Amino acid sequence: MNRFESTDLSALKILREDYFASIQLPQELFLEWIVAKGKYYKIIQGDESAGYVIISADNMLVEFHLTGSFVVKKEEIFSKTLNQFRLKKAYCKSFDALLMTCCLTFCINSKVTGTLFRDYIDTVCSDWDSNSSIRIAGNTDISFLLTFDSGLYESPEELNYLVNNQMLYLFEKGGQLIGCGYLIKVLPGKNIYDIGMWTNPDFRKQGYATKIIAYMKKYCLENNYIPICGCAVDNIASRKVLERNGFISRYSLVEFDFL
Repeated sequence: MNRFESTDLSALKILREDYFASIQLPQELFLEWIVAKGKYYKIIQGDESAGYVIISADNMLVEFHLTGSFVVKKEEIFSKTLNQFRLKKAYCKSFDALLMTCCLTFCINSKVTGTLFRDYIDTVCSDWDSNSSIRIAGNTDISFLLTFDSGLYESPEELNYLVNNQMLYLFEKGGQLIGCGYLIKVLPGKNIYDIGMWTNPDFRKQGYATKIIAYMKKYCLENNYIPICGCAVDNIASRKVLERNGFISRYSLVEFDFL
């Protein structure tokens, strides 16, 4: 008989390392930010630790992992997890085989919500000219950046976090903000960075988004970082920008519904 023991994220460090080794490909930043605000439970079978569950603040399953021989009981433990927490939804990376199998077994519906890029070729398609400037955003830029609300940031708190951790790059030309690039470490201790871009509405459809991603990718490759990225499945423009810069998607983020 298994039970669930509430815990904190730091207590799952070793179990999560086992999980990341099992899925082999890097974690999605979108999910890691959900994990940071989630609820955490160890799965206990008898006196042994069988794995763990992470549930979002709004009660959506985002990680389910079993260790060793406990994998053979995946359907039984997954069913109890759904019932215990009254879970109606789950996010699953398509390369997470265990969670994918369990979700497919118990779901009543599913849909692809995100496109995940984990592969790339080493080409950089375009560069910035000498009249442009690129710099890391500082605290004195925050008030100006807050005047934009078209996808630059989810909340003022997120913008402050990005700036304070030197994750936001400003691309300027002729004293005007062309756009921003994101360079966000996905997990501590790993040189895996999620890259992204935002373009000032006044400068869209002029090729700047492609140039921003080109710069962020080139920066990663020159520093021996692994660049990854993703976008909503219906964001065709972002997908084309990433693909023009040599990123290749074989994977998806899937949303599952349960009874």
